[in-house]
Amino acid sequence: MRTSKVANDTLRDRIAEGIAANVKAYNVPAICMRAGIQESVEPSDADEAFRSRRVYVKNRLVQLDQPALLRIAAAVLEEFDIPNLAEVVSELTVHAAHRITEITRRDILKVLNRCETLFNDVDLFEGLNIFSSEHLSYDGIDNDLNFLPSLAKDIAQHYIRNPDYSTEEILIRCGALTCSQTSFFALLEKLLHPVVRRGEEQVDLATQLNAVLRPDGFRAVVIGAQSMHPIYAVQRIGAGVAGTVKNLIFASVGPKPELVLRDAVSNDIEITKHADMCLVFDRPLPTSGLAWLDMAQWWQERQGLAELKSARQSLGERLKRSVELSHSPGEYAIFRTYHEVFGPKLGDRLPALIPQVYLHYDPFTQAERVQLGKDRVLVRQRMDFLMLLDGHVRIVIEVDGLQHYAEGGRASPAQYARMVEEDRRLRLQGYAEHAWRSQDDTQAGFIDLVLQNQYDTAVMVVECKRVRDADWLFLSSTGTARSRAHCKGWVSHYREESFKFFGWEDFTVDPQTPEASFCVIRGQDANGRRPMLERVASEVVASTEALALQEKALHVPPSSRPFRLYFNVIVTTAPLLVAQFEPASISLTEGTLDGASFTVVPFLRFRKQLLDAFMPADLLDYQNDAVGGSRESTVFIVNAEHLADFLQEFEVSEQSARKFI
Repeated sequence: MRTSKVANDTLRDRIAEGIAANVKAYNVPAICMRAGIQESVEPSDADEAFRSRRVYVKNRLVQLDQPALLRIAAAVLEEFDIPNLAEVVSELTVHAAHRITEITRRDILKVLNRCETLFNDVDLFEGLNIFSSEHLSYDGIDNDLNFLPSLAKDIAQHYIRNPDYSTEEILIRCGALTCSQTSFFALLEKLLHPVVRRGEEQVDLATQLNAVLRPDGFRAVVIGAQSMHPIYAVQRIGAGVAGTVKNLIFASVGPKPELVLRDAVSNDIEITKHADMCLVFDRPLPTSGLAWLDMAQWWQERQGLAELKSARQSLGERLKRSVELSHSPGEYAIFRTYHEVFGPKLGDRLPALIPQVYLHYDPFTQAERVQLGKDRVLVRQRMDFLMLLDGHVRIVIEVDGLQHYAEGGRASPAQYARMVEEDRRLRLQGYAEHAWRSQDDTQAGFIDLVLQNQYDTAVMVVECKRVRDADWLFLSSTGTARSRAHCKGWVSHYREESFKFFGWEDFTVDPQTPEASFCVIRGQDANGRRPMLERVASEVVASTEALALQEKALHVPPSSRPFRLYFNVIVTTAPLLVAQFEPASISLTEGTLDGASFTVVPFLRFRKQLLDAFMPADLLDYQNDAVGGSRESTVFIVNAEHLADFLQEFEVSEQSARKFI
């Protein structure tokens, strides 16, 4: 199943064979009707099915096209476990558009050839049968009277008993170069499974495989954990932006350059005026993306500098000048902080943060268009910052000032709409945000903001909510607003070749705040399936857990970051009020509360059962009411005006953290 397109007749055969193998003849017509193969059952259908179940099914599939066959296949797979059919469906859907080349397959086999043992403690035939073109079995391989050749006998003689074949040769003989992409990826996921290898060996193999898979747009990523060991899956890297970088014009320090298209066929441009006011990166872009080292080496050659160190310093000053001339404190803060924080950590691997990049080009300035009565055709011609990463991934960083959403100092819906339209256009082109997906694949989304302390030991996953004319009113089950120091956060701690902690744990954290388990928001539909804050808080908790899982491999040596805490935060523009009341004053018939007092607070803890997953418990847990507590999560709710105060005061108590270190 090597080709990128599987014949429809193969799909028909797999559907027919799957039903024939799993269904009694007298039930075949009914199953066919339920799967959408036929609309009704005729009296003669039973006799036809008894003659041949497979032929009965295939006769009714002959006239159907691929979309109809795929719908039927999906319905059949919901009823029965048919691996061969699932593989074909995967080839026609998940792996139809994006495939790895034979070059990549061969390079992967060379990586695997360096493994001391392929499947370690897992049986060799069990692992090879994941993709082997011939089922491998130990039955009969030691029978001297069995003279029939078989792949299993060949492997036993020349690989298990004698080292005549290399691992690469065995994999090729089993069909690693010709099997489906689904099966090939299943092989890689088995080799990375913690049952086969763990610790440094697992991480090292994943790193080597990713180096080979990356040019084809795939990588092995951590999607979960088993007994606190990472589970890997081969997934498509974000598609990135189509096309290659041809003209990188950046770091403007003056008037807009004037361009001519010297060769329209080759897309060659020439700057005819103000060439000294910008920079043009004229080297081919490395496949791994554009790093600060690449730019420094380019600048060294361009300026004829003897030392790379002086080139780094000179280029840094030139880029800094461009940022300063933007007259944006936000842009300057990003540029300075990026290099101060990540430069020492990443060194030569630091992605280049390219300022003032021309994304679009209009030969007229905005003022000239107004003067000539011409319509405005480009909302945004320059990007504040651009990063070019591996896999055609381009990250645009825009610092939105007043001019992005206001005119004349007043909020402008039209101006804001133009900005949103441009952002959407960039996303449709492939410029990406940081995405997350829950371990059970039931939730997914984008993280608004990830904050970390200067020691890389504490992380806040932040969701931002802007509301209008709405207060958030919080209540506790006891009716009090007493301050609490406890909260639940995620702990990742790798020590002595294993994770000692990898999950949600209770901490003592400053600042102490009121804690509530209920929230009332004016205008919220009382008949809604789930209150707004609970839904948002649940997504924040899921995104925090997903981020921790994504970063799990980063804690394993040779990483120097074995310990990390994660916390859930929602920042809102809504005023936060905490109610104090007598629980007995709540009317059970009217659903009203009388005699309550309300206190405005800058931030608080919202603690509730927000996770759907059930935590293991025993009888003692039920007696101690620990089941509900084990499923509770803490989300800090912060009023936007007090975010700086919250960050300043936030600190995990040393005594509380000591038990996790």
